[in-house]
Amino acid sequence: MLKVKEFLHKEFTIKDLGIAKYFLGIEIARSCDGLFLRQQKYIRDIVADMKMKEANGGFTLFAYYDSDWTKCPGTRKFVTGYYLMLGTSLISWKSKTQATVARSSSKAEHRSGVMTVCELKWLSYILSDMLVEVNLPIPIYCDNKSAIAMIENLALPASTCKPLLDKMSFHLAPS
Repeated sequence: MLKVKEFLHKEFTIKDLGIAKYFLGIEIARSCDGLFLRQQKYIRDIVADMKMKEANGGFTLFAYYDSDWTKCPGTRKFVTGYYLMLGTSLISWKSKTQATVARSSSKAEHRSGVMTVCELKWLSYILSDMLVEVNLPIPIYCDNKSAIAMIENLALPASTCKPLLDKMSFHLAPS
């Protein structure tokens, strides 16, 4: 590094400012584990410039799920699906024809709800690993009261998803 500085000093007029702390608005933090780049100051400056200091720093994660059999009237298999939003951004979605015929729309919606809860559980772990703070409880929207009641009463076949239910709230979405 010294040779590079000497070469540049011979060719140009330069001033050694020491160890870099900021570069192009990005903070350079040093520790025994290595270098870390952060944009926290840059973000705070933008928020201040836009007069949004009172804005909530957390992200609103929410989900919608639904099912419909009209796409497969011959087989009567429901097409179920969900989509997950983080703020105003779509971050995950799935649409799937169910392998078996559900006996009722509530049961099909219930299956879709279970699929949604499991995806939210996985996603909450990913966001936690990325140090993204998510506002709790996570709202989940569905247009079937019976399916909501089945999930809220812990009638879930996927027992791995049950611990996440206390971090979610279910709401009836207008059809």
